[in-house]
Amino acid sequence: MPIVTILPDGLRIQVDTELTLLEALRRASIQLPAICGGRGICGKCRVRIVKDSLTAPTEAEKKHLDRMIDSGFRLACQAKLIGDTIVDVMQNRASLVKQRLSIIGYEPSVEAKPGIMKVYLKIDKPTLENVKPYESIVREALTKLGFNISSFSLEALRKLPKALKYMGITVTIDGEEVIDIDGGDTRSSLYGLAIDLGSTKIAAFIVDLSTGETLYGDGIVNPQIAYGEDIVSRISYILESEENLEKLRIIVVDAINDLVSSICRMIGVDQNSIYKVTLVGNTAMHHIFYGIDPTSLVYSPYPAVSVHPIKAKASTLGLNVNKSAYIYSPPNIAGFVGADAVADILASRIYESDELTLLLDIGTNTEIVLGDRNLLLCCSAASGPAFEGMEIRYGMKAVEGAIERVKISSNGLNVEYTTIGSVKPRGICGSGIIDAVAEMYRVGVIDSRGAITDRTSNPRIRSTATGREFILAWSEETAIGEDIVISQRDVREVQKAKAAIETGWLILLKHYGARVEDLSKVLVAGAFGTYINPESAKIIGLIPDIPSDRVVFLGNTAGSGARLILKNNDEMNKAIDIARRVKYVEIAVDPDFHRIYLSSLGIPYMELIGFKSFK
Repeated sequence: MPIVTILPDGLRIQVDTELTLLEALRRASIQLPAICGGRGICGKCRVRIVKDSLTAPTEAEKKHLDRMIDSGFRLACQAKLIGDTIVDVMQNRASLVKQRLSIIGYEPSVEAKPGIMKVYLKIDKPTLENVKPYESIVREALTKLGFNISSFSLEALRKLPKALKYMGITVTIDGEEVIDIDGGDTRSSLYGLAIDLGSTKIAAFIVDLSTGETLYGDGIVNPQIAYGEDIVSRISYILESEENLEKLRIIVVDAINDLVSSICRMIGVDQNSIYKVTLVGNTAMHHIFYGIDPTSLVYSPYPAVSVHPIKAKASTLGLNVNKSAYIYSPPNIAGFVGADAVADILASRIYESDELTLLLDIGTNTEIVLGDRNLLLCCSAASGPAFEGMEIRYGMKAVEGAIERVKISSNGLNVEYTTIGSVKPRGICGSGIIDAVAEMYRVGVIDSRGAITDRTSNPRIRSTATGREFILAWSEETAIGEDIVISQRDVREVQKAKAAIETGWLILLKHYGARVEDLSKVLVAGAFGTYINPESAKIIGLIPDIPSDRVVFLGNTAGSGARLILKNNDEMNKAIDIARRVKYVEIAVDPDFHRIYLSSLGIPYMELIGFKSFK
């Protein structure tokens, strides 16, 4: 059996012959980005081979790596083991942990009414003259204070005898249930945890439930990305084996536990003092977290297993919080539009607006909401990972060295760019990709159909065997020693991604009976929206062409919504009502879908409907 040595850790594992390197690395708990689920399509799982005993490079590797193969690079999902191999994963593994993440979003102010509280009691112990069960003594004391207690958790009963050795006890009450009992006065330690479980990132926030103050939040890349960038790839992985659902669930639960542990250490909070948890995510992520089979989502008519709110003991799901704490999720809506979209609507307050508003939560799967206080329509758009830097030749996550801003001179000869970290460029991330394509259109490097023009006088435009490309950064400027380009194929990927989103909001406008000029505001939610240039987004048709002062970037409102329902039970009731009110539109069955989608492939739009600035 071959031995694989993994650098830089020096870890050695013995695995079966004919396993791919990707499979071998997964067995060693080394997670690489495998955006396409290991099918050789995305080309992102590249590793450097130090000692080679592998099968010959496949056609997929030749396509994605070209001359890099001569320098020892291979695609981990394609290279199969024949004998002992030494592989260096340092460069690629870093991309999983150093991504710039935005976790904060707009959040309206609400009163702290979490439905959970701590009560300090001084009670008399049983005597021979008055023999009562400990539980009855506590129940009677709480009844005198006006509490209607229906039950005690098993964990509370287990802790009660020891707690009574103190002069007083602190009782934690969730609704009508006593969920915890401590000896002494611990009323100052009442915390909650809000989780935004995204396909790409996980954000977690610790909240003081007594005051409603968010103490700290942080985010990490969702490690499930090693099994596919998009939801469908992960569901395909689940379809391969019944065990894979639990495998993906454990991966994300472990990641959440690590994140929460890190936050709690930083702010000095005992995880056992976390008594309430809320979680939002799209329908697939929601189902996977709760161990619910999500595979129905990829078969027509694409039903969710459940669209009702969930309440469960957090400990039964493996979360390291108080053993009696409950976890709550608001309802999903339909299809892939999940509890995260409900949280977006809740935090943005679009459901209270008197004015027609469009809300976009842009990501691999983009949620789109249109409406006001009278009518809310929603849909999802399979926008794909192009705006995450995937499916783009030099695309990358928003990590150090990624080009994030682009400006091209009017003659197309000079390019100015900025990178994350102000270092030499290694590639280009989503905000830079949108800028680049918008600028290329603005100065005539590409036409309205997205074709790179034949301008032989411009040395930045060149023809290759796979089509034309535009050079953003010359090799001597980059950290990788080669030109960073936007290829014709890259432009097509951006067109497809933006067309999916544009088609979504155009069809919602049609169903509402409105036009772009009727929009009062465009709200852009999600971490990605924090960084994009609104003018560039309008130029390519990603968002409607309305005055920039009416385009508002909200940040991570899914996380904000999760905090709202954590802090205030009335907000959960609002979320339930929102899910009931929202009308889901399946855009793919709209009779105009294909016409609108094909027109939306243009930049900004073939028929230029609603794009006044570019007529």
